[in-house]
Amino acid sequence: MLPRTCAHCAAAFRPLSEDDPQRFCSQACACASARLPEILCLTCGKPTRADVSYRERKYCSTKCYGARKLEATFARTCLLCGSQFRAVSEKANYCCEAHAATARKTRAAVKAAAKTGRVIRMTAPVFDYVFSIAA
Repeated sequence: MLPRTCAHCAAAFRPLSEDDPQRFCSQACACASARLPEILCLTCGKPTRADVSYRERKYCSTKCYGARKLEATFARTCLLCGSQFRAVSEKANYCCEAHAATARKTRAAVKAAAKTGRVIRMTAPVFDYVFSIAA
């Protein structure tokens, strides 16, 4: 039998039989070859190994992932309540879904009231919002 070269450590070895597809000189080399390479975390730079289920891993932890996502946000001011918030999109106008829903309902009510000539009642923040978009 001709010696083969280990696919991991490049050492010469003799396979168990000529027609054996053995590629590694030992079980240790076979296991080491199966390990995924180390990657550097995009947030902290710490080396980490991706496991089989996360081959495309870019961060060492969910904490680093969250910190990186927070960096990619925009500081915005809610049009309804005036509070500061961070948004993923530069087009976000409301700090929460409740304020966005209130604004949608208010716009619809103002539009309907304009057609029918009806008077609508609204709270002070909603009133300010309506006149801020009208200006």
